[in-house]
Formats: sequence, C-alpha cells, structure tokens
Amino acid sequence: MNNQSRNLIAYLLSKFEINLEPIVLIKLVYLSELEAMEKCGKRFTDFTFIHYRHGPYSNELHNFCEKNKSSHYDLKGKDPDLINVIENIVNKWKPIVLSGGIQGLINKTYHTLPFQEASFNDKIDFEKYKNNKYMSETVVNKKKYKQLSNPNIKLYSNKELQNSVDEFLEQFN
Repeated sequence: MNNQSRNLIAYLLSKFEINLEPIVLIKLVYLSELEAMEKCGKRFTDFTFIHYRHGPYSNELHNFCEKNKSSHYDLKGKDPDLINVIENIVNKWKPIVLSGGIQGLINKTYHTLPFQEASFNDKIDFEKYKNNKYMSETVVNKKKYKQLSNPNIKLYSNKELQNSVDEFLEQFN
C-alpha cells in the first residue's frame, strides 16, 4: 500500500468518533473508490477489491485495518479532489454508520454496477467504469443497468426519489 492510500484511509478513520469495524471501513473505502473514479477519473487507493458474498471485499485493506488502529495522517500535498471524496462519503454515511445502519451500507455496496458486473471472487475493475455516471448509483442487477442506460428511460437520483417519497407521504399527514 502506498503512502497516499495510508494517509487517506487514516483521514477517513479520523472523521468517525468510534473505531470502525474492518467490514465498515472496507465498504466506505469501496464507495470512495466509486466516487473518485466517477468524479475524478482516478482510483482512491491502490487496494484490490473482489466480488465477495457479503459485497466488495479487500483482503489487503482488511489486513491493514487489523494492523493499523491509528488515525494519524499527513495530507500535505495530497490530492484535494480525493480529500473532497472523503468529505462527501463521511457526510453521507457517518450518521448512518453511527446510528447502527451498517446493513444499509453493505446493501448499497452490494448493489453497485462494478460489484454486480464482477463474477464471484473476481477482481472488481474500477478502471472499466472511469467517468461512468451510473457507477455509484444503486442497481438491482446487470439487466436493470442496461434498462437504466437506455436513453429513453429517465434515471432518477436518490435525492429525486426521496423527494417523491416525501411528497407522497405528505398527503397522509
């Protein structure tokens, strides 16, 4: 693992007031990989992720978690785009993780396109999805993605869907 990866992960860890279980950190780093590829066109870390039965998994990252409990980091000269990725991930997932919503985090990673398209135990190829605007969206399966990538079908963001649900529920208040 390179020094940049170590520092970015330590910075991510520092944003939580609790010690994260390895499975939680692995899922957060995986989502950071997706966002970095989608928005910056580059990898967040140099870890290898595979399609595993409980979602994306990195043995290298798991081993790193077991050996490094420190959240000491040095961001001097680090890529500001990647630091922004961490801020976005923390803002979105910290409240969920701290409230015990780990299953939602696992489900989200399980239903992403790179994970869905990788075969069981195969390496997840992030480069294949460089600048793919659907990369971090939730998909049911490959067939569903093909339907979503059809230009005649409107893809709604999670925020648009939440707004629709909120509007629907308001009529019952």
